[in-house]
Amino acid sequence: MAQDNLKKIRLTVANKAAELIAEEGITDYHFAKTKAAKCLGFSAKEKLPSNNEIDEALIAYKNIYYRADFAILQELKEITLKYMKLFKEFNPHAPSQILEGYISKYPTIEINLYHDDIKAVEYILLNNQIQFEITDMSLYGKGSKKKSNRNLPIYKIENDLIPIQIKVFETNDFKIGSKNLLKARGMDIKALESFEPNLFPEDTQQPV
Repeated sequence: MAQDNLKKIRLTVANKAAELIAEEGITDYHFAKTKAAKCLGFSAKEKLPSNNEIDEALIAYKNIYYRADFAILQELKEITLKYMKLFKEFNPHAPSQILEGYISKYPTIEINLYHDDIKAVEYILLNNQIQFEITDMSLYGKGSKKKSNRNLPIYKIENDLIPIQIKVFETNDFKIGSKNLLKARGMDIKALESFEPNLFPEDTQQPV
């Protein structure tokens, strides 16, 4: 009985976190989980859902509330490829959520780079006359609420169509990224080039 109750709590928190991610443009899964738990009145000690559970909740949420236009998805794919190829020496990967047809209220193209020289990233942006802002976020270990001793550099680019967010992980993070960091690596250039964006069924509802 206690196990069933825990599963219900995790599912409820996952659904709320998915809603926050979709409606508020949150990209930090851990932050979305803790905010969702707080909104629902659950103790911080309650076991939070996994990132996979959040992804499953997002799929369910998008199938109810969102439907993307194929032409827009194709354009997002081309924009993503453009920036990934710009950083082809930095092992770029793109989390595929937005390219799979999930267009949230505040959409952002995300690209993960794996490189130890942050200045090299800035050089490419500056050399291509791309305006950007720099921020960062704290990393969390798997299953831990404690912050790590690292901050993840994030480069934000305002594109005419949609903002772009480039996260710069350390090279070694690529080996453990899908296990211990905030989100899975996503697709590399080769995978994205052959990827066909998905549309939802005709009866999918538009956002209210």
